[in-house]
Amino acid sequence: MRNTGQRLWGRARPAVVGGVIGFLLFVLGVLWYRRYDATLFLGIPFVAGAIAIGLAEGAPLSLSRSVMYGLAPLPVMGVLAQATGFEGAACILIGGAIIAIPAIAVGVLLYLITESGKKRRRRGPMALIPTGLLLGVWQFGAPEPSPQEIAVTTRVHISASANSVWQVISGDLTVPLPADLGAAIQLASPVETKMHGRGKGAIRKCTLTSGTCVQRVTDWRPGQGMAFEVLQSPPVMKETNIWGDIRPPHLEHSVESTRGEFRIVPDAMGGVWLERTTWYTLDMGPRAYWQAIWTWSVDRSHRLVLERVQQLAEAQSQPPTNCASRSSDSIARNPSSS
Repeated sequence: MRNTGQRLWGRARPAVVGGVIGFLLFVLGVLWYRRYDATLFLGIPFVAGAIAIGLAEGAPLSLSRSVMYGLAPLPVMGVLAQATGFEGAACILIGGAIIAIPAIAVGVLLYLITESGKKRRRRGPMALIPTGLLLGVWQFGAPEPSPQEIAVTTRVHISASANSVWQVISGDLTVPLPADLGAAIQLASPVETKMHGRGKGAIRKCTLTSGTCVQRVTDWRPGQGMAFEVLQSPPVMKETNIWGDIRPPHLEHSVESTRGEFRIVPDAMGGVWLERTTWYTLDMGPRAYWQAIWTWSVDRSHRLVLERVQQLAEAQSQPPTNCASRSSDSIARNPSSS
C-alpha cells in the first residue's frame, strides 16, 4: 500500500509542484507586481511546465511525454484559482487557449535541450533557468505597457426613417437577454437603458448583467446621433466560481469603456445605417489576444442593442408615402445641428 502511494505521488508530483508554484507566481505577479501582461500569461505557464518536466521521473522522456508534463500543471493551477476564489471559471476558460501555448513550447524546448542529443543533460537545473528569467523581468525590466484606447464600430441597416431611429435611441430601451456563447461565459450583456434628461449633459444609465454603466451626453443631434462620455464603467463580465460571485483583480481596471457614440446615416433608399462606436482602454497582455477577445465582446453588445433598435424602429416606421418619409428626407438634407 505504501509503495502504491509512493508510486502515485511520484507520478503526480511534477504536476502538483509545478501547478502550486505556478499559481503562487500568478498571485505574486498580480498582487505584488500588479501585472496582467504577457509575462503573466506566457511566462508563468512556461515556468510551471519547466518545473514539472524537471521533476519528471524516468529517462529518457519522449517528445509527447515532455509536452504532457509541460501541460500537466495547468489543471492544478486552475483548480487552485477556483478553490481560493482568485479567478472564475469563465476567465480560466478564456485564458486557457493562450496559456497552453507556452506550456507546449517548454515541453518541446526542454526535450530538444535535454533528451534529443547524444549526451543527456539533467532536467532539474534546466528547469530553474526560466524561473529566474521571469522573476528578473518582473523586478528589473519589461515595464508595464500603458493602457491603449481601442475603438470598436458596429453598424446595422434599418428600413425606417432617421426620426424613427432617433426616437428609439434617445429614449428608454429594453433589450432581451440573449442565449448565446457570450451569455454562457457571462460576458456583460445589455439589459436596459434609461435617459435622465434631454440634450447635452443628460445622463444615460445602461444596466448590464455585470453592473451599471453611467454616461453623460456630450453631443446631442436629433435625427443624426449622440455622443457620450463614460462616468462609471462596470466589469466586462460577471465572474463566478464554486463559491459564487467573485471580483477578480483583472475586472477592476484592465478593461474599461471610456466613451461612445451613435451615428444615424440616411441612405438613398429611405432607410438609414445606424452606427454604434465604443472606445475602451485595454491594460492586459498579450494585447493581440485580449484585444481580439474584448473587441468581439463589445461588438456582440453593440449588435444586441442595434438589432433591438432595428426591430422597434421598423415596427413603428410609417409607409414611405406619408409625411414621416418627407420628414426623414428633410433631416437627411438639413441636419438640425453640426
